[in-house]
Amino acid sequence: MAVSIVLRGLVLIAATAAAKREEVWFESAIDHFDLSSTAVFKQRCLVDASAMRARARSGVPPPPVFFYTGNEGPIEEFAASAGLLDELAPRFGALVAFCEHRYYGKSMPYGPGRSGSFARNKVGKLSVEQALADFAMLLPGLKARYGLPPSAPTIAFGGSYGGMLSAWARAKYPSVFAGAIAASAPLRFPVGAPAKPGFYEAVGRDLADADAGCSERVRDGFTQLLALARPSDDSADADASRRALARRLRLCGGSLPRREVQHVLAWARNGFVVLSMCDYPYPSSFLAPLPAWPVHAACELMRSAASSLDGLAAVTALVYNASAAAHDARSLAAHVRATSRARWARSARSRADGAGAAPGGAAPGVQSCFDLSSEYVECADQTGCGLGDTALAWDYQSCSEMHLLVSTDNTTDPFPPYAWREAELRAYCERTWGVRPNVRWAQASFGGTAEDPARGFRSGASNILFSNGLLDPWHGGGFLEDLSPSLPAVLLPRGAHHLDLRASDPRDPPGTAEAREREASAIAAWLQQAVV
Repeated sequence: MAVSIVLRGLVLIAATAAAKREEVWFESAIDHFDLSSTAVFKQRCLVDASAMRARARSGVPPPPVFFYTGNEGPIEEFAASAGLLDELAPRFGALVAFCEHRYYGKSMPYGPGRSGSFARNKVGKLSVEQALADFAMLLPGLKARYGLPPSAPTIAFGGSYGGMLSAWARAKYPSVFAGAIAASAPLRFPVGAPAKPGFYEAVGRDLADADAGCSERVRDGFTQLLALARPSDDSADADASRRALARRLRLCGGSLPRREVQHVLAWARNGFVVLSMCDYPYPSSFLAPLPAWPVHAACELMRSAASSLDGLAAVTALVYNASAAAHDARSLAAHVRATSRARWARSARSRADGAGAAPGGAAPGVQSCFDLSSEYVECADQTGCGLGDTALAWDYQSCSEMHLLVSTDNTTDPFPPYAWREAELRAYCERTWGVRPNVRWAQASFGGTAEDPARGFRSGASNILFSNGLLDPWHGGGFLEDLSPSLPAVLLPRGAHHLDLRASDPRDPPGTAEAREREASAIAAWLQQAVV
């Protein structure tokens, strides 16, 4: 069968799955652990009962629930990138539910913004423990609404932070969740264990893997950027140099105050984070609309540019122009059609060549300039927090429980040195939220230590599958070896961030289909145990 026909079929399946989901709301306690409080909020789930109903007509025993345990953002964004659940649902006759994490998307206990849910006296109800209790407590109502018995087994699914939640859900509520698929879950971080390899070291490896000279070109690009930025110099000459840099990077306003140099560095560095996490073998729009194998595309831009700094400018344009086009259907369609590396190289080079164009002269979907404040928010997570209320929520969680100590050193990675250690994190969090990161609480709650981050899972958990793609810069924070026979690890050698949770595609790299089949087999075994 022609690949183009297969692709059209897969797109149709994904669109059909989204159309079948209904938005359902449940009442959840704002504080599950204060039994004197009766305050509640509305929590959103997206539910597809089509496979369950088809199975019910066949007279087979009650089906399971496939339950996606939220994420750090609006739930529809993650439902759109977790087609594995839709593919497995007919096989098991499962009810599929994607439930939103409190304080994200539309599930706001006190309304949006810093005057609502993110006021200092309101944000404290945002925690992993409260979120897990939300999911455990709403499941009986979900089952009843769709005619399932209380005994219907539930499998937790999640990717990234959602994968951490799915693993913790099974560990903390084993009578509620029969098993869990924890994809790309960096569970070493919250208990203070270092990533192996480090996050930005892994980004550098991805660049070098795509092109032997790419990592060094990126390093040289940042060196040239810093040479023009002159961050320790407030002279008139330095100011002129920064204005020239702003023009080359197409920054809005045409200037770069000295105090904003670190913001520019983080903004540019974040572009490579997005490329590395989303290094899928086909065009995707998970974090930004990107071409197939975007790390290769970026390395081609670096190689073909007149200078490493020009290459850096072209790569940031690739990422942030894509972000700007995300809500423009025509621009997005054009963006996805331009999939060949050569066409992408020409496209991004032309953007760089047009750096001085007037705002009215920008091509559709291409920004005439980049507004740092609306494209990258500096926060407690040095890999990025997103934007808007999502950034506020994840920033707070990174200050309270996530403990994401991620630095750059320009030795193991190609990025300018920037230390983000315990002291820097604590100072930021006290200043921003009035809280201190508490690793000891995380260790007690999650059951691991810096020396042995998996101890809690080994000593008291079962039926969790940990999957990691080795192209994903988060993989060093995951569990890459079996913890026990009932806690297996599955590796995807050419997989990016939770690739295995995405819908099947004929362009998937070797090992992807096998990983998904191992997950399906594990689910079948867990369900068999649950009904015995």
